[in-house]
Amino acid sequence: MKLIKKIKSKYSKVEGIKLNSPLITRLLIVFIGLIVLSIFVNIKLISFLVIITGFNAWLAGFQLRRGIPTDLELSTFATVLTTIAFGFKWGIFIAIFSKLFASISTGDLKADHFFMILTYIIAAIITALFKDVNVFGLGMIIISLNAVIMFLVSKSLLGLDPTSNLSYTGTNFIFNFLVFSIFSEIVLAILR
Repeated sequence: MKLIKKIKSKYSKVEGIKLNSPLITRLLIVFIGLIVLSIFVNIKLISFLVIITGFNAWLAGFQLRRGIPTDLELSTFATVLTTIAFGFKWGIFIAIFSKLFASISTGDLKADHFFMILTYIIAAIITALFKDVNVFGLGMIIISLNAVIMFLVSKSLLGLDPTSNLSYTGTNFIFNFLVFSIFSEIVLAILR
């Protein structure tokens, strides 16, 4: 299947093009939006948003394709670093946008994703209040809090069985621990 195909318009003699991939179309819309946004916003911020959002969407798609009960995400990491480097408003933006984009691009939008977004918003608030604390320590506090919140929400409100619940919250905690411990200081130094 070709990703781009030429089409004839019934309204014009000029040929057009059609994108055969909904994912490519969405990425193109985001890319154009970010180019326009980059006129008004810091280029480091735009680059970080594009890279982190794209990789986060890829992670979500990878987990869906494999069917493994994991929750590997970069939204928490992105929210904390963006809030420290660029302020609370951008932290809230990435908290919401990174998860929504990953969910929409994979076509997998579930009720628990909205609770996850809430935990990312809480992460932005905590980070804004304590942004002078060591980024790794702050990240550990936030991912611990997020794991507890999501475990309780998944158990009480969403009715997820304990084994799956531990699998999702456990893999999320371990993944975020590794991401924060390996990359947080380096990426934050680049963003500043």
